[in-house]
This record gives sequence, structure tokens and C-alpha cells, in this order.
Amino acid sequence: MLRLLNDLVKIPTVTTREEIFISSILEILPDNALIVDKNIFIPGRSRFVFAAHYDTIGIVLEDYLSSDMYVVGKRGLIDVKRGYMFRTLSDNEDIVGIAADENTIHLIQPSEELPELQPFQYYPNMIITNTKIISPNLDNKLGVAVLLDLLRNYDIAILLLAGEEQGTTRLSRVIKHLEGRDIICIDSTSAINPHDERGIDRVSYRAIEGAGTGNIAPKDLVETIRKYISREAISYSIHQISDATAMFRYGLRAINISYPVRYLHSPMEIADRDDIDELVELLINIIRDS
Repeated sequence: MLRLLNDLVKIPTVTTREEIFISSILEILPDNALIVDKNIFIPGRSRFVFAAHYDTIGIVLEDYLSSDMYVVGKRGLIDVKRGYMFRTLSDNEDIVGIAADENTIHLIQPSEELPELQPFQYYPNMIITNTKIISPNLDNKLGVAVLLDLLRNYDIAILLLAGEEQGTTRLSRVIKHLEGRDIICIDSTSAINPHDERGIDRVSYRAIEGAGTGNIAPKDLVETIRKYISREAISYSIHQISDATAMFRYGLRAINISYPVRYLHSPMEIADRDDIDELVELLINIIRDS
């Protein structure tokens, strides 16, 4: 799974500009995979559909200033500071940029003028230790890697979603594949104190999102998930939502299961390997029982 994750974090998938992701992973998708509005649906026989968004925060080029300087626009809740490194792919060529300030990027050895809205994400370094996974773009490439790795051994239905970081998840053309099925959305959550026994910073389920303004998971679905995990993350902010809220607004039954990531939406996010092992074991138990 870690090798797959390392490959995924290198693919620029800036929210609203995710097209390159699909072409980059086609060879590892099963033949029955459906691509609808940049969403990827893989049918399976599991009771649940397991969903994860693959888009990331990032920046896009908005105006050409000179041979190596561009004005940029932010996509998602991203922090851009002087000296932050960014990377994109253009015709399979790596192009690296350094933020001159929060609105301008200095490209290193640009080969030619790049097109408008060319996406850049944080430079994808990845460090793996005995206890930690450290990389930008773990949110939510880590969730995607977990699901694709499970697909190798289990006939499960998976939905990989675009647009979450910008709040533009589009389900209208894929909804027919989801009706009548319960959906488990896998996503990261911001961790302050990992392994807090209150359940805030551990693998948890979230039944109510956005402090009650987002998803409200059906009671029977919550009771089913509680058989596998008792820790509930409480939502106190209207910003604490996942794609489960998008599902809810389309009239679908969904619940969120989240894993903690420290320094979320930063150039180096950190996940605890014990948490990811727990997430995988949790999902396997749900899959086997369903």
C-alpha cells in the first residue's frame, strides 16, 4: 500500500483540475471501472460503497508575468508562503516552482509558457519511518491508497471523488449507481493530539457533520458502524464536513470514517501508521461481515 501511496502523491490532482489523475491510474483500475464527471466508480458486490476523494488542495496559474513568474490562484484551503515548493507535470516533464509570495510563483527552468489554470501541488516528498507516514497530499490520497489496496483482495464497490476540497463534488450522473446502497466515506481529519483516548484524534466515525448543517447519518447505519468502532468524532464547526455531506444533499445514506493527520493542508502532513493499520483492519472487518 505504501508503494502505491508514494505513486499517488506524485500525481498533481489539484481540486477542479484533476484530469491527470485518471489518465495516470488507468492501468491499475479494473476493466469494469466507470468514469463519470471525473469521478471513478468501481462496481462490486459489497453491501457498502466505499468512497474517498482524490483531489487535493493546490494552486493554478492565472496570469503570465514573465518567462519564469506567474500569478496564481488558490484552490481549496491552502496556505501559500514565500519559499514553499510546488510541482506539476506538463507533457510528462517535471516542473518545479517556488512561491515568491502568496500570489506569485517562480518557476525553475520553465520549458515554455504554461497554459492558464495549470495545476501545481505541494512538492511531493515522502518520508516513511517505523511509526509515521510524512508527505504532502496525504489528504486524501492515503484514503484512496487504502481502498485501492483492499480492492486487490476483496470484491468491493469503490467511488473515488473529485472536487471535495473546493466544495464542487458532482454526483448527479453517478447517483444511479449509488441508490439503495449505504456509503462509507473515508477521509482525513485534522489531528492535534494523536491517540487522545477521547476519540478526537483517533480513527473515528462522524455521524453528524457541519455542526448539524451537513450530513446526518441514519440511525440504523450509525448502529451498524458502532459494532466495529465506538469512537465518535463530534462536529463543532460548519467546516467539518466530508463527501458524506454531499451524499446527504443528494438524498443518499452515508457516514464518514476518518483517520487523523497532523499539520493538515500543509507542505508536510503526518499520519500515524498505527492509525492506518487500525483503519485497514476496521474496513476489512466491515467488508467480511457484509
